[in-house]
Amino acid sequence: MELALQIFGIILSAAAAVVGGLVLTYLKQINQRTDSNTASITITSDRVAAVERTILACKIDCQRDTVSKEDWVRGEGYTRQMLKELSASMNRMDGKLDVANKMPEVFANVIRDAIKNNKEGKNNE
Repeated sequence: MELALQIFGIILSAAAAVVGGLVLTYLKQINQRTDSNTASITITSDRVAAVERTILACKIDCQRDTVSKEDWVRGEGYTRQMLKELSASMNRMDGKLDVANKMPEVFANVIRDAIKNNKEGKNNE
């Protein structure tokens, strides 16, 4: 009986060693996966931080390059006023060109009337 207990103890301790070895192997695999995931998360975190810095720099550039609403409204008002002035100038120039284009016709009518009056004046004498 004592021999049976010893054999049973040996078998039990061998089984415990195998189970312990399997548990140890699984724990090592879990540890390796955890380390791998941690490294992956670190890399991803670094990439996210780099993108965040890039976005922040773009935001600062955008704020620097844009104007405030008040400045934009002021600039638009000035542009509108200048456009009105240019339009008025163009209208004046257009009117002057119309007069200049009609000048030959007006001169021709004046000369014709003068010649006609001159002929009528000679005929009345």
